[in-house]
Amino acid sequence: MSTTITFSTDEELKNQASKLFDSLGMDLTVALNLFMKQAVLKQKYPCSLEIELVENAKPTYPDSFFNLFGSGKGLGFDEEPEDLLIEKENIAL
Repeated sequence: MSTTITFSTDEELKNQASKLFDSLGMDLTVALNLFMKQAVLKQKYPCSLEIELVENAKPTYPDSFFNLFGSGKGLGFDEEPEDLLIEKENIAL
């Protein structure tokens, strides 16, 4: 069974991501499905985030995000990324 997810993103980011994933032999749908499958499999955010903290910066997420997910400590944000575990029989390309 298939479902559709709709979300907004910057057009230039979409174009750059499409070009990157195309060079890897996949489209955005496959790439986003891999991302979600890894998150579910690992039960954490599946890649490392590199962010620069700026003092007195206005948060880009609503307070409810941090109430729901916490600060990210212990969720894998502070860990080195792992190789993707891909089970071919579970991925529909």
